[in-house]
Amino acid sequence: MKKTIAILLVLVIGMVGVFAAASSGLPLSTETSTIDVTSTVTQFALFGVTADTVVDANFASQALFSGAVNTTITKENFDMLTLASAVEVGKLSGINSLATPVSLTITTTDFVSGSNSIGLTVSPESESILAAASSAFGTLKNTSITLVETIPGAAALAPSGDYSATITIGLTV
Repeated sequence: MKKTIAILLVLVIGMVGVFAAASSGLPLSTETSTIDVTSTVTQFALFGVTADTVVDANFASQALFSGAVNTTITKENFDMLTLASAVEVGKLSGINSLATPVSLTITTTDFVSGSNSIGLTVSPESESILAAASSAFGTLKNTSITLVETIPGAAALAPSGDYSATITIGLTV
């Protein structure tokens, strides 16, 4: 029994030294420590067309925006006689993650049926998606795209036929 007590006493005395070292007032480091964190935001500029207005909630993310706009829309059974004045044919919207604005050009072909054509003017001919800033995408919201006949009265005098025209919107760098 005395042997067991002696062994326990040796262990207790030995452990006091271990615990004493942990709180013995060793000097603390005066240097600073740092953690560097880096990240990359992917650059993108998205735009699309719709027949109706895109709601503000759809400008909150790439996925919501992509789901709300189209790359192509079709205006079927378009009444050419309305081209005497500007007629809305769609809406243009866009979002941008760049720190600079993004420019878009808008062009149109003439209304064509066989060898017959009616000149068209598109408005606007250019637009910009604003630059991103302060944790917010740059946006272009629901810009009305309109067509009007280039020569007044030409649509009313057009020979019969199936006419078509294409409005093209392109990114300009």
